[in-house]
Amino acid sequence: MLATAGIFFGLRDGSAAWKAHNGEGVAGNFVATSARCKVTGNSCSTIYGTFTSADGSVVKRDMVLYDAPKELNDGGEAAALDSGAPEGVFVADGGNSYLIYTGFGAAGVVGWIVWILLVVRKIRSRAAAQVSTVAPQPTV
Repeated sequence: MLATAGIFFGLRDGSAAWKAHNGEGVAGNFVATSARCKVTGNSCSTIYGTFTSADGSVVKRDMVLYDAPKELNDGGEAAALDSGAPEGVFVADGGNSYLIYTGFGAAGVVGWIVWILLVVRKIRSRAAAQVSTVAPQPTV
């Protein structure tokens, strides 16, 4: 289950994070409206707000700003990119989120490979045990 979750989040948000890292996406402005805190020092770790594209054609409310600046709080603004992540937007320079999502995806793939290898090993050991327990029939 953990491996599947790693692959899911790695693919779902990872592609958007890589796009943002490469500067791809709709440029705009993020205005912080609230924070859900797991306090780290003197800042909150998850900042929510409204993203508005530079031309005003796209407005997304209640979005997370990934890699938000630590000093950003309610009413604060930051340049942002909407690169297709379903839950949020990225800081204008793309931030480091792509590394985290790449790690999730890679860990998920490794987890699946290890699980498959363990299952194959178990099947082979059972088959070998069944073959070794079958006694040869005496010949007359």
